[in-house]
Amino acid sequence: MESVSISHHVNIGASTLIFDTNFHSTNWQDRLSRSTDCVNAKTSPVLIGNYVFIGARCIITKGCCIGDRSMIAAGSVVVSAIPADELWGGNSAKFIKKLI
Repeated sequence: MESVSISHHVNIGASTLIFDTNFHSTNWQDRLSRSTDCVNAKTSPVLIGNYVFIGARCIITKGCCIGDRSMIAAGSVVVSAIPADELWGGNSAKFIKKLI
């Protein structure tokens, strides 16, 4: 709906999902009609930096920016910005350690 930007030398594991939208409104009345529901869905671009590694079966949600050289552990759900040179993992993804 907005954009998903994947920079250079990025490795993305199998079955990873990257979304730039919720696909639905948070208002229950909007969800009564599919056409209204889609129009009022929240969207925000996703940016994945250079040399990023994303493990298998991760979910990257709308508005997330993953900094250069960072790693996302397999099965993680990313719901916020990930700074450069960090390892994050879990549901929702949490800081694990600096990589440099």
